[in-house]
Amino acid sequence: MSAKNLLGVFCMMTVVAFGLIGCEDGGGDHGGNNPFQGAYAGTYSGGYDGTWTVTIHGDGYTDGVAHNSAENADYDLKGMTADNGDMALTAGAASDGTQWRGHVDKAGHIGGTWSDGETGGGFSGQRQ
Repeated sequence: MSAKNLLGVFCMMTVVAFGLIGCEDGGGDHGGNNPFQGAYAGTYSGGYDGTWTVTIHGDGYTDGVAHNSAENADYDLKGMTADNGDMALTAGAASDGTQWRGHVDKAGHIGGTWSDGETGGGFSGQRQ
């Protein structure tokens, strides 16, 4: 095999490898079998109010968006939901973001509280 052909094969293998790596976290269920995996949505109120949506993945990783109605702004929600339904999320930066703590029950209802250190409130929702 010539050097030109070897280079072509190497380039093709590199592209395929990077393509697979790039798709690894492409919105799948992240593996696992968390009993609460699925899409959820609801509202929050208190010092601020708005709507939220999250997806609980198979490994418990939970991500979504909280929409602040007053600011007309969206904030990323990220965290974990345990197999027992306990949920811990952060909106915004992990170091100083708003903390959301709640629980998902077997019927698919979510409830909890949120706090940013200065103000707080509650949130609720259900499986979609």
